[in-house]
Amino acid sequence: MASVTTSLRRKAKIWSLARTMNKQNIRLIPLIPGIIDFMNVTLTDAEIDFLLKVGPRSYNFAEAAALSRLPEAGFRELLEGLLQKGFLQIQEKDGVEHYLLFPIVVGWFEFQIFYGMKTQKAGEFARMAEGILNPVRKYNVPGLRGLINFGGRLAQKSYQRVEPLSSPGRKIVVGQTVPAADSRIYPTKTVTDLIEEYGSKNTIGTAPCICREWRKSLNDPCRFNIPYESCMFMGDVAKTVVRCGYGRIISKTEALEKLEELRKKGVIHTVYHEKDDLSLPELAICNCCWDCCGLYGSYNRGIIPLKYRSAFISDISDASLCTGCGKCVKFCPTNALSVKDKKVLQDSRICIGCGQCAFQCPKQVFTLRALNRDVFLPIKKRSEHRLK
Repeated sequence: MASVTTSLRRKAKIWSLARTMNKQNIRLIPLIPGIIDFMNVTLTDAEIDFLLKVGPRSYNFAEAAALSRLPEAGFRELLEGLLQKGFLQIQEKDGVEHYLLFPIVVGWFEFQIFYGMKTQKAGEFARMAEGILNPVRKYNVPGLRGLINFGGRLAQKSYQRVEPLSSPGRKIVVGQTVPAADSRIYPTKTVTDLIEEYGSKNTIGTAPCICREWRKSLNDPCRFNIPYESCMFMGDVAKTVVRCGYGRIISKTEALEKLEELRKKGVIHTVYHEKDDLSLPELAICNCCWDCCGLYGSYNRGIIPLKYRSAFISDISDASLCTGCGKCVKFCPTNALSVKDKKVLQDSRICIGCGQCAFQCPKQVFTLRALNRDVFLPIKKRSEHRLK
């Protein structure tokens, strides 16, 4: 009986911790039992008690050590363990390290996969991660699916943005009138701009793709054969990744070369921001495909709807050039393209402007047009799932 009571108390503490971590972002993640079970596997009692004391604020080393009431050597061991497990992140303020609770996503969840890889528990952790998503599938039924999509269109904000590798050029034909620019607000930082900015500070980190490791551990390897080292982190998150031994710092030259290689393979460049707030600094560039990606892959498996801030839209500029090869369909992450009678068709409502169709098309059928907007991708019926 005593052991049951102790276990219940421990679970209650983890629930409390998870709620605090969830508030570190503006996007709230549903706290389903699978998340609590995952945390329960990796946390010690001492770590739980310390993290509950940390709460939502940040501490420097001396403040955090005092909070722990441990001798310095013991506190260092505790701190390094919590950084590696993704419960704490590093923030640098005036050249001094501070420690702050990571949000559940992006943060703890991704670092759990890193930690699993490092501790040779990748398969076990991947199955636990899959166990968090699998229960969500049961909501994809008539009635509930419509309510989810209706609510998503009305309430769900865009928490990340999609960018092509570089801004598309614009062709101006001599003798034609060039329309004046409209008043829309466009992103000031493309992916290339971000590499220039953070590369000049030597704060770009790269690491193995969390999503591809996850899928590989489930015996579902990448259909696009994309290199594993592809995730890019910036600023303080890059420092945390490198400090934990999960990645390395790269130059802006290597970063741009790597991005070009990844684009050829079919990745979509998705930019994540601090606290999932598009007005705050960027923290990562996800370079993943629609097969492996935790977001795109889950959408294509009919698990979740998505919403993205997009700066461009793809247009079929000359349908007569299309030979119906289907290459664009293969690389489109949202299944917005199809081929009928050897000609491409497009559902522009779900085009996120990633640029893959324009880049991969051998006949230059597509052009990218600047159009800043939020794109909602509704959860699909099971008959429409692209992946199982």
